[in-house]
Amino acid sequence: MSVTDEQGMRADQIYRPLDFSKNEIRLIEFEDDGGDREDPLRLNLHHVSLDDWDPEFVTLRNQNPSVNILKLAQAEENEIFNWGRYTCLSYTRRDFEGEKATIFINGVATPVDKYLEHAMRDTAFSEYVPQLWVDALCINHADTFDRNQHLLRRKAIFGHAWRIVACVYDKEELTDYELDYTFADFPWANLENCDWIMTNLGRQVLEEALGARHRNWGAAEQQDERIRRDLSKDDFALMFDEHLGVPWRKHRESNSGDEDWHEPETCNVRFLDLVQSELLRLLEKEYWSRLETIQELTENPDQTLLVWKGWMGEPIPFPFFLALGDILLNLHKHEKPADPKLWKKLKHKLDLWKFIARKKELETATGGTERLDNVGVKELNSLVARASCSFPQDRVYAILGLFPPSISGAVTVDYSQDAAVTAAQFRSVVPGWNCNRLKPRSDSDDE
Repeated sequence: MSVTDEQGMRADQIYRPLDFSKNEIRLIEFEDDGGDREDPLRLNLHHVSLDDWDPEFVTLRNQNPSVNILKLAQAEENEIFNWGRYTCLSYTRRDFEGEKATIFINGVATPVDKYLEHAMRDTAFSEYVPQLWVDALCINHADTFDRNQHLLRRKAIFGHAWRIVACVYDKEELTDYELDYTFADFPWANLENCDWIMTNLGRQVLEEALGARHRNWGAAEQQDERIRRDLSKDDFALMFDEHLGVPWRKHRESNSGDEDWHEPETCNVRFLDLVQSELLRLLEKEYWSRLETIQELTENPDQTLLVWKGWMGEPIPFPFFLALGDILLNLHKHEKPADPKLWKKLKHKLDLWKFIARKKELETATGGTERLDNVGVKELNSLVARASCSFPQDRVYAILGLFPPSISGAVTVDYSQDAAVTAAQFRSVVPGWNCNRLKPRSDSDDE
């Protein structure tokens, strides 16, 4: 029996046909909270309708037609659907060097990528998962019609999700989930400091800490006092010592559980430089080169949480990263970077966040009726051309939801259709669009 035949037999055991006339999708429920890591995950699939709106929410929606659905639901603390809420998992599809894990779906033993098994188990431990949507499991990939119908609903699936959990961590961070990092040697400590400042002290103070804005000490004494009180002495010096750098850095003695502070011969370190270095490391992860990431994060950025250091870390809201990217882009319009090579690489990697933030602003300004202008289309085409995907048709299909029906409706959604035909259909309504993948950008490329 071929692998394809075996997969088809397993799919027949797991999946019941959806009623697409009722706008049905499949959702996952965990039989437990993930259990012991040595035990296989046990999941059940059930059908829900994206048209099964809660009657009270329908009334509220009719009274506020121009307000974003999720913002309206949050403001009024309403459930959107009669059957509750769900979380979407956004992740990188790849093997642990070919490793598979066995999980049980509706009682059927099913092999999945080890990375996905880790991501689902980590998500099961969190408070964000009443029900879960995962493309690899909630779509019957052995059925082309099922795949096509889900593609048409992908915009709604991510757009109506209560949470999107974006798993951007690497294999090493997953396999080292028992590693006991201290603050001093944790590789993301400065980004976490930025998130803490943004959450507790606001964007303006973060801009001041990064040197993007001058702080007038004494003008707001209560806030001055809180900044000094809430930040450690050394972090305060690093962030606010006139942004000239300080001759110290922290590290942990190898044989000591305590943090010790040392003064090396030369160590002119700026908080900005440390943050940019960590941010570049984050953006170099494989997740950001994945084509599907573009639409998955663009549809619903306010509800997206980044899990970016394995299961031991708290998820960080994606809007924080959009704000941080915006701060850095604005800063370097006026200030020459201390490390031009690092900034060139980082600026290039920030293109996706810049696009998402720009589309979000456009949506807010137009009451949700936004349409990508020529600049936005050009930016999106550049992102798509540099991204990787499994199927050539996805160079169109994976971003169709970002376009209005007048454009998306002109493309036949059918994975059995030749990719060249799909590309031609798309170019007929978006002239000049390049459906080919560009070669990866090298460090020596000009901006």
